[in-house]
Amino acid sequence: NVTAQMIGQWFHFAATFDGANQTITMYINGNQVAQNTNTDPSKSFDKLKVIQNTQLTMQIASANALSNSSSNLSYKGWIDEFRLWSRVVDSQSLICNKDLSLNGDEPNLELYYRFNEPPNQFQICDASGNDNTGFLRSGAN
Repeated sequence: NVTAQMIGQWFHFAATFDGANQTITMYINGNQVAQNTNTDPSKSFDKLKVIQNTQLTMQIASANALSNSSSNLSYKGWIDEFRLWSRVVDSQSLICNKDLSLNGDEPNLELYYRFNEPPNQFQICDASGNDNTGFLRSGAN
């Protein structure tokens, strides 16, 4: 739950997914705040919601590729750095690296947006070297 003291503050948010045991874990500022393990094979996490608009690519902080309804709301806030890994990042690594910029050549780093583009720039570069160029809908700010 958002409190008045949280408004205007920066937070490091991370979510990990361990496919081997079907567990999702969420962290804020390196501290685990939630965890859920799927125990129903018919509802495996590998059966995620199908995107309703196939013309839209992966979207960060937006659910509009699914639909725009009360159950699919977009994030209202600022994001500084987005990292996507092909491994589960442990809590100690999250704590140690949450306030650091990475080199971009770390093992299993698949996508790394630093969001350091100049104002009104709409294309974002992938600092991981994997050429996952992104596009900002509102431009850098």
